[in-house]
Amino acid sequence: MLGDAECVATPQDAGQQEELAERRETVRMAVIEYGPGAAFPGVIGRTAEESTPAWPAPARAREGAPNVLFIVLDDTGFGQLGCYGSPIETPSFDALAANGLRYNNMHTTAKLSELDATGWELYHVAEDFAENHNVAADHRDRLIAMIGTWYVEAGKYNVMPVDGSGLARMVAEKPLVALPRDSYTYRPGTQSIPFFAAPRVLNRPHSITADVEIPAGGAEGVLLSQGTAAGGYSLFVKDGKLRYVHNYVGRAVYGVESDQVLAPGKHTLRFEFEPTGQPDMAHGKGAPGKLQLYIDGTLTGNAEAPVTNPFILNPGALTCGANPGSAITDDYPSPFKFTGTIHSVTVDVSGKLIDDPEAELRVHMARQ
Repeated sequence: MLGDAECVATPQDAGQQEELAERRETVRMAVIEYGPGAAFPGVIGRTAEESTPAWPAPARAREGAPNVLFIVLDDTGFGQLGCYGSPIETPSFDALAANGLRYNNMHTTAKLSELDATGWELYHVAEDFAENHNVAADHRDRLIAMIGTWYVEAGKYNVMPVDGSGLARMVAEKPLVALPRDSYTYRPGTQSIPFFAAPRVLNRPHSITADVEIPAGGAEGVLLSQGTAAGGYSLFVKDGKLRYVHNYVGRAVYGVESDQVLAPGKHTLRFEFEPTGQPDMAHGKGAPGKLQLYIDGTLTGNAEAPVTNPFILNPGALTCGANPGSAITDDYPSPFKFTGTIHSVTVDVSGKLIDDPEAELRVHMARQ
């Protein structure tokens, strides 16, 4: 790129300024820019007159790129900014924060040094393939050498800085392709729905309602399932009873079953989850809550789950009428297709739940 620039000599004292005022010259020259990796296009001569300057091209946004402004505040506490809860009004920063993104999880050099000193682990995988015994303290010299190698490779392949905000980004609200809605209806024999296209039911009140027909000989099988043996939930019928299980990351299974057997005919089978506490994302725990079952509007099962899956089911496909892949619970073998007739299964995330305290009391009394 070529342009014009003015080069003006500026003396350091008043005497020089007066002396040069009469003979000041304005030299106009072409400004030559060159991109990264390009050879220097200027000329380096013995004197300025014999030389031609050239400058690295400044970083410029591509045509049509969004206009983004980053504001970095150093040595500033949260208590000094209104957008972080300070009683001090900082309207300019508050307005910028309200219309942008706020990042507050920066790591200082001191913190990285601390992690390098204490955060690395070392395992002898030839003898300890399960990595149960950290031998970093016993082989400090080898550990330091491997840390150095890691940084060399990280620099070579441009993986720095290491981003530790994976959990925060995973649980953050994300834009949806379709407009948000409260109700999703599914039917058997259709394709499984990937987790990120399925209703977001974790940590929020929701219901699953199945309109079914039970033949004269009875029926069993899955009405709706999402996930695998590594975590998920399943609403199903077994031994004539309506059941629901929630598999918490493959570590524990919490369930509830109806206190009555389904008679032949048409039925509306419903499960409800009502959170009773807040999720603890930092420790990988989803919201605890009530697990309730209804048959034709009557409460027939009530239990509680002390913890649920926190923020994702992986694999987390949702399937109507079966549980493909590994079974979510040991109560049945996969795929455990429903042997009756499923007209539809509706997942509602509006938060509207059945309020029937007398029915809850009857269920509790029946367990005494």
